[in-house]
Amino acid sequence: MKERTEVINLCKQVLENSEQIKVSNDNHEIIRKVAEFIFNRTREIYDICNVEKYNVFFNGIVGVGKSTAICNLFNLIDKRHLKPDEEISNLVLLRTSSGRTTACETEIIQSIEETSKVIVTAVTGDEFKAMLEEYVSYLINKSSYLSVESIRILDNMLELSPSDSIEERFSAIKDRFDLHDEASSSDKGILLNYLINYIKYEERTLCEYTIEDANTEYSLKELFQKINNGLLKSCPYPKQIRISLSKKHFDLKLPEFIDKVVDTRGIDSGDRKDIQDSIKSHNNITIMCDRISDFSSNPNILSIMKQVLIPENKDDNKRVFLVGLERGNELRNVESSKKDKDIGIKKKTGDALTIFNTEKINFQFKNIFFYTPFNGLKIVDGEEISTVDENKYIEEQNLFFTHLKKQLVSMYLDYSDELSDFIKMINSLRKNYISELTLQKFDKVKGFTHSLAKQLQDITIQFNTELESDIKKTHASKVRAMVNNDGEYGNYSIYTVSERLGGESFQLRVSNLKSQLLGNIEAVFEDDDEIEVICKKTLYAKIEEAYLTMYMKNRTYYYNSVKNPLNISSHWQEPKKYWGQKDSYGNKIGNYRNRVVKNVLENITKLHIDIIINASKNYDEFFVDVIDFLQFE
Repeated sequence: MKERTEVINLCKQVLENSEQIKVSNDNHEIIRKVAEFIFNRTREIYDICNVEKYNVFFNGIVGVGKSTAICNLFNLIDKRHLKPDEEISNLVLLRTSSGRTTACETEIIQSIEETSKVIVTAVTGDEFKAMLEEYVSYLINKSSYLSVESIRILDNMLELSPSDSIEERFSAIKDRFDLHDEASSSDKGILLNYLINYIKYEERTLCEYTIEDANTEYSLKELFQKINNGLLKSCPYPKQIRISLSKKHFDLKLPEFIDKVVDTRGIDSGDRKDIQDSIKSHNNITIMCDRISDFSSNPNILSIMKQVLIPENKDDNKRVFLVGLERGNELRNVESSKKDKDIGIKKKTGDALTIFNTEKINFQFKNIFFYTPFNGLKIVDGEEISTVDENKYIEEQNLFFTHLKKQLVSMYLDYSDELSDFIKMINSLRKNYISELTLQKFDKVKGFTHSLAKQLQDITIQFNTELESDIKKTHASKVRAMVNNDGEYGNYSIYTVSERLGGESFQLRVSNLKSQLLGNIEAVFEDDDEIEVICKKTLYAKIEEAYLTMYMKNRTYYYNSVKNPLNISSHWQEPKKYWGQKDSYGNKIGNYRNRVVKNVLENITKLHIDIIINASKNYDEFFVDVIDFLQFE
C-alpha cells in the first residue's frame, strides 16, 4: 500500500532529524529529552508499520461460526455442492463430522510448494495421559471438565460411538476388556491402563499428511475431519493443526496484506493469554467474531479486550475488529429495525459502543462491521440450498476485505498525521529556546509528581482476597480442571487470573493519580506559547506511555511471580485428592472450592508469593520514569 510506504518514509525523516537534536550537547537538556521521546515514538511507529503482511486471527465463542466464515472468505468451499438442492453443511471444507468446532488452533497458509499438506503438532504423552485419566473419571462419574471436542476425539480413538450415552460407552468398554465385576470396573487405575494399551498413543507418530491430487477438495475435507475427530490411528491428539495449501490446488485469494489465517480455539474464558498476546503483536490483525443476537455483550470477549485495550493503549486497537456474523436475516430482525438491515446495523453498532464506553475498552467505532457468510444463497428448511446468487456471494467476500484494507489505510494515515506533527515540533525544537519560566513549570510539575508518588502507600490491594474471590465464583468443574493440570487449563488458569489481577491492581493504585498529574500539567502550561505546547503534548504522551508500559509489566510480574514457584506438580498433589473425597463414613468432606482455595492460599503464603507480589516496584517505577523525564540540571 502506498500509504504504508509514505509512513515508512516519514519515519525515516523524523528519525534522522530528531536524532540530530537529541545527540547535540548544544541543545538544552529538556529539548534533547523531547527530541528523544519523538525519536523513540517514531521507532515504535516504524516497527508497527514495517509489517507488510499480517497474520489474521479469528476469535470467537464455540459455535459462533468463525470456521464457517473463514471457509467462505478464503475459498475453502466444496464448489461441487454450491448449487440448488445441496445441503449447506456440505459446503465448507474445514468442518467436523459432528458439525461442531475444531479441536484446536488451526493455521492456514498459502504454500508455494507443489503439494498440499496437513501438519499436526501433537500433545505430549503426559498431556494425553492426563486427558485420558479425566476421561476415565467421566465414564465412572458421568461428569467431566473435558470439552465436548476432547471427549469426541477420545471416543473415536477408543472406537466408541460418540452419539451413544455415557452408560452405553462405558458398557462397551467393560465388555471389550471383560471388566464386569464392580471392583475392577470402578478402579480408575485398572481402566486407565486398559485404555492406554488400547489406544497405543506412543505409536501415533505420523504428523504430516499429504492431500491427494486426484480430488483435492474431497481429500482435504475427509482428512481434516478424520484428524479433527481422532479417526486416524496413525495420528496423535492435535494441539495445533497447520494446513499448508499449494496454490496449484487451492487459491485462498489472500489479499496482499494477509500472510496467514489462524482459527483459534473457541473462547471459553475471559483470561485467554494466547489471544491477549496475539492482540499485542504488531504482526497480527485480530477479528473478534460475535453473534448478532448478543452482539458485543459476551463477558469473556469483553474481559479479554478490556485487559489489553485500556485507554492508554493507542496502537493495538487499530488492528482489532469486532465482526458480527449474520445468519439468515438477523440484522433485519433486530428490534426496532423496521425490517431494515442498515437500521439493524446502526443499532447493534451503537449498542456495542455504549458497552465499550461503559467498560472503558479503547475500541475504534470504524472497526465494527458485519459479515454474512452465505450471502447470496437462499436456504430452505435451515439446510437445503434453494437458489445461488454467486455475484452477491462474491460481493460479500470483497466487502469484508475492503473494510479491513480501508481501516489499515486509516491506521497509516493516523500515523502520518502524528509524524507530521512531530516534524513541526522538530522545527520548533531546532530554535533551542526554552524560557526560565517554562523550566520553573517543569520543577512545579516534578514537585507535584513527587507528592502523588507518596500517596501510593495509602492504596493497598489484597491479592489473596481477590484470588480467593475469583476461584470461589468459578464453576467447580473449571476449578477441578485447573487443579488437575497444576494450576492451568484451557478455560481456567490461576496464572492468567493473577495476570489480570496484576493489571487491575496497577489501575486501582495509579489511574486516579495519573489523572491528577495530567490535570496539573494542563493547568500549569500555557496554550499560547509554542514550546510550552510542545512540552505539554510530550508530557501527556510520555505519561500515557509510561502508564501502559508499567501496566503491562505489572501484569507480567504477577503472572511470573505466581506461576514460577507454584506451577510444580508437587504443590497440587493434595488438592487433586479433594474432588469427590469422602470420609470413613462415606460423607463428602467439605466444600470442594473452599478446600482448594485454602490449599492454594496456604501454598502462596508458604512460598512467599504474596510478599513477592506486594514488593512490586512497577507502581513506583511509573512515577520514577515520569520524574526522570522532568529532571534537568
